[in-house]
Amino acid sequence: MHRLTLSAIFVSLLACYTSSDSSPGSQPVVLASALAGPKCKAGSANCDGVSSNGCETNILTSTSNCGACGNTCAVSHGSPACVAGVCGVAACDTGYVPSGDSCALVVTGGGTAENPYTATPLPTSCDGYRGASITADGAYMVQVQTDPAIVYCDMSGGAWTYEAFGFGPLAPHVAALPSPLDAPFPGYERVQIAEFSSSPALRAAFVLHYDRLGGIPNLTQGWQSSNCCFAGADQYSVYWYAFGEGNTWMFPVHADGSAACNQGYSDPVIKLQVGGPDNSYPTKTSLTQADLASPVLLRNCGLGDNPAIYVKKYQ
Repeated sequence: MHRLTLSAIFVSLLACYTSSDSSPGSQPVVLASALAGPKCKAGSANCDGVSSNGCETNILTSTSNCGACGNTCAVSHGSPACVAGVCGVAACDTGYVPSGDSCALVVTGGGTAENPYTATPLPTSCDGYRGASITADGAYMVQVQTDPAIVYCDMSGGAWTYEAFGFGPLAPHVAALPSPLDAPFPGYERVQIAEFSSSPALRAAFVLHYDRLGGIPNLTQGWQSSNCCFAGADQYSVYWYAFGEGNTWMFPVHADGSAACNQGYSDPVIKLQVGGPDNSYPTKTSLTQADLASPVLLRNCGLGDNPAIYVKKYQ
């Protein structure tokens, strides 16, 4: 006959002993398990690590412990929800609508100068339209400092904002260091001629701003040029910048279309005059991307106070 020792009987009883813990979400467990904390029913958890209050958290509805302890739900431009242990959207701020597990900016408009894409609240750059209900390239309204403005948004190329283009002298002293060549105007950089052929976004942005304003804003009204050549090279040599209508040449003209070569540029907006294959010189009141698609460096124009085209863009 096999006899059980007193110690063996105690161990056996210890293994079979169940806890009478009746805290929320818990269920009877063996004493050994209870020493490690309450065993929780499905949908509840001991997220605060305190055994005395049992399984205090409903992980099916808690936005700070959704589906698991520590899994916090967050929604930009809205408030989060936790439904069946999955994060979602409870409500979106004004001007936003639910889109999956986030809130998307509501965008209206057609992406043209006459009917730009817009939203309320108005973003301060094209980057603010990322993830919106519309993310096509085109004309958008953004808040520039204190005023709304129409810009070109290159959404497919990284949400670049093309805020403005400008016309002005290459630099006060062309033979100086390279930096005046590239940035004589704060916030602007000089457009290199190769960019017109390599960047569809630049062409589209230039057409938008040129057609909307009827030309290029003059960044330094009243300056006197000593050449009519647009600076288009990457180095100190400057060339006639030509594109469209036979790729012959291009000159700046006054707002009324009259010639401005080697004259003072006092108009607030400067138009472009493009030499055609028939030796005509039509003033461009509007442009197309095809006009800009194949620019050339026509000839050396010498060093001097040549005009250049500048762009203000940022990401």
